[in-house]
Amino acid sequence: MIKQFGNFMFEELEPTSSTTHSVEGRLPKRFTESLLEHDSPENFLRYRLESTRVVNEFCQSYYGQIVKKSEGERSREIKEFFGVDEEHAKVIDFILQAFSRPNDPNKAYRKDGSHIASHSLQLFLSARDFFRISDSAVLDSVLVHDVFEDTRVTPEEMGEHLGDRYVRLAESLTEERAAAGIEKSRQAEVVAFARKVKSSGVIAIRAEIIDRIDDISDLKYLLTPPPGQESISLEQREKIVQKFAKCGYMVETISADQSDPEVIALAGFFRKLVNFQIATLNSSGIHIDFHEIAKRQQDFRAAEQVNDFKALP
Repeated sequence: MIKQFGNFMFEELEPTSSTTHSVEGRLPKRFTESLLEHDSPENFLRYRLESTRVVNEFCQSYYGQIVKKSEGERSREIKEFFGVDEEHAKVIDFILQAFSRPNDPNKAYRKDGSHIASHSLQLFLSARDFFRISDSAVLDSVLVHDVFEDTRVTPEEMGEHLGDRYVRLAESLTEERAAAGIEKSRQAEVVAFARKVKSSGVIAIRAEIIDRIDDISDLKYLLTPPPGQESISLEQREKIVQKFAKCGYMVETISADQSDPEVIALAGFFRKLVNFQIATLNSSGIHIDFHEIAKRQQDFRAAEQVNDFKALP
């Protein structure tokens, strides 16, 4: 069911049957055949809405029935749905099983009601089918990027099942949080992560920008007014500003001085999407000022200057 808040359209996820079903031809078609720089943010948001819906349906089917099947049967189901080869079917099967072991059992589902595995799978589809990225290293990176952060799977387990190459890709996109008892600001953690991604090279940079594009596309949980209220709270509005500030800082930092055409194109699309989302927010009565976002980004710039902060190698 599609619901609308202001000018924003969201998918209201509803429970589906856990029985298996044919998913052939259910992946969303690209809304435009033009090059990346001509694709509109609105088309991307429509694509993401539909791809998220069908991927979540697949996840529900997988955890309900498919996971009980043999490895060969699971591979066939995955290849049919995602249109991938044997190797990537194995990777996706591993990802789905990894996310059945979340670090926090209370976070097995995202704030929009979808299973946490759906995020990585949807990023894979966006990268391959919307942005037309063919580099397998980028596609593999978005698939494994959250495994070590969000699940109990270890690098050793991933290496045993998929190989060391996937471990390196996942580690390059794993944000390291300060250990318990160690004081480190959230801004400093983000700065450290940005430096880590940039030092990891162009593959990690492309994958991270795609993740940030997805992040600023996901505003539903921040735009639903609290019970009994007609408008969002000041806390929700502040979270929206912080989201744009953090994502903008990340993309600007990791794409700076990059000559790679895909990095340039993806960073340009990110900026167009930011402008589109903020314009839509403002037209919906939620005023977001670019200067306010820039001011929040200064907190990250200040964290770069902390004397005891050291860039990751």
